[in-house]
Amino acid sequence: MVAWVDVMKVSFLGLGGGYLTLLGAVVAAQRRLIWMRPKEVARPTYGQVRVLSSTERRGTRAKDVAMLHVPPARAELPTFVHFHGNADQIGWGPEYVARTLNANFGYGFLAVEYPGYGIASEGGYPSETSAYSAAQRALEFLTDAEGLMISNESLILIGESIGCGIAVEMARRGFGKKLILIAPFLSLRSLILKILPIYLTWPVFIFPALLFDKFDNARKIKELKIPTCIIHGDRDEIIPFSQGQELASMASSVSFRAVVGGMHNDLFEKDEMYTYINEFLER
Repeated sequence: MVAWVDVMKVSFLGLGGGYLTLLGAVVAAQRRLIWMRPKEVARPTYGQVRVLSSTERRGTRAKDVAMLHVPPARAELPTFVHFHGNADQIGWGPEYVARTLNANFGYGFLAVEYPGYGIASEGGYPSETSAYSAAQRALEFLTDAEGLMISNESLILIGESIGCGIAVEMARRGFGKKLILIAPFLSLRSLILKILPIYLTWPVFIFPALLFDKFDNARKIKELKIPTCIIHGDRDEIIPFSQGQELASMASSVSFRAVVGGMHNDLFEKDEMYTYINEFLER
């Protein structure tokens, strides 16, 4: 009996040690899991690629910021400032959106690349903080007298997936006249607890500080002072449709539109997307 108990103790300790090792590896590698940078670098061919060097902006020590810029067909048309999802880059989805919005409606477009992504692959490492820094520098360049001098009243912030968190933060900092969130989540913590198994997520539930990036959209959206539209596919296989609905219910200035049959990555292939966007601009 004693021998059997000893075997059980050793087995339990071995399993426990292995589990803790796995858990530690997941925590340590979380940014690689959250920021799923494409291995391929796709340089945009539509519009103009602009790069702000680290010495160009008021002596800042930040890394270079890469952008895709397409001017509007007419000065009175708005410019969309786009923040893409975590497995995208400005030479893929954002270029497609830029081409579609510009060719069909004449809208301007600026897509901000995240540090470490695509043509900014030498620009540092992606994180919530570094993405905010790149986004703010791009928006300052867009609006400043030393930059493109586009009025803030002409800017429509648009975020997709993890990019919603960046768009929300930029709106909170005073950028943009309107905000469009496509397939957003409540917070990164809330999303992780919802979609991952409990044996991996309980430490994040008990110790939120273990999650380096927060993207707390649910808290921030209540602080926003600009009209906001949330668009979500009702068949989203990555971010639950219910999270977009719940986020929309948290502030009276937020409207919600469902794309019937829409999944996570095909919304800009749906005609409803452009109908919803144009209706929102006209309000």
